[in-house]
Amino acid sequence: MFVFISKGAIVIDVHSTKTGLIGLGLLLLLTLVLSIPNFVRGVRRGHQWQTMADVRAIATAVEAYAVDHKNYPRASSTVSLRKYIVPKYIRVLPTMDRWENEYRYRSNGESYTIMSVGRDHVEDAVPNVGPMTSFNQDIIFSDGTFTSFPEGS
Repeated sequence: MFVFISKGAIVIDVHSTKTGLIGLGLLLLLTLVLSIPNFVRGVRRGHQWQTMADVRAIATAVEAYAVDHKNYPRASSTVSLRKYIVPKYIRVLPTMDRWENEYRYRSNGESYTIMSVGRDHVEDAVPNVGPMTSFNQDIIFSDGTFTSFPEGS
């Protein structure tokens, strides 16, 4: 077996020998092992983006409620928020993020915060402000804008 690399192309001559097949198998295994971290990172980033879309949908409903009622719904969870905005402002209220945590909603009527605690299932003691690089950090939306959000979003 030999491997020839030229101008970005990889040519493998296996000649149907046992050695050639073993070499080809090892090459395929190496390719698979090197691609797994990128796949996992992509799945986790997808969870973040889908969670952000849910948070935006909840926020849009909360803002619409505020236009009609001159204040935000006073609630301490998404469960208690439901009675204010479903079905008039949102048909189906997302209650769980993509890591299976309940979204957190807090409002005193004058301001509001919607949060996902992220992959680690724990609310950060000191919330990040601005872009974040860890999948464990909280995604936070307050009063019409993301204050803690994934890098690159």
